[in-house]
Amino acid sequence: MIASRYYYQRLVKLRDGLDADEKKRFDEFFFSKRKNQTHLFVTSQFVGDYGIDRMALGQPLIGILKLVTLGGLGIWTLVDYFLIGGSARLKNLKMAEAFVAEMRGISHDRK
Repeated sequence: MIASRYYYQRLVKLRDGLDADEKKRFDEFFFSKRKNQTHLFVTSQFVGDYGIDRMALGQPLIGILKLVTLGGLGIWTLVDYFLIGGSARLKNLKMAEAFVAEMRGISHDRK
């Protein structure tokens, strides 16, 4: 998965390339849409056997498979305790990169 140091460096680099107005839009978008790693970890601990943690990450197929197998008889759930934070960071980074790319495309079209 993605290391947290790289994650924060990449987010800072993405944000630094924006002007003040774009930074404000980025902050509003990112902090309202990001997946909170702590919430996902707690969700994984309490209802991870039912796949709700994966569904919250936008992975419904994996969530359904996890539900049907009851977390792979607990093994999949145990593995997810270690992987869920990295999956959340990866999802957040992809979302931030897509938003910045879209915003740059829009701002370049206006000029």
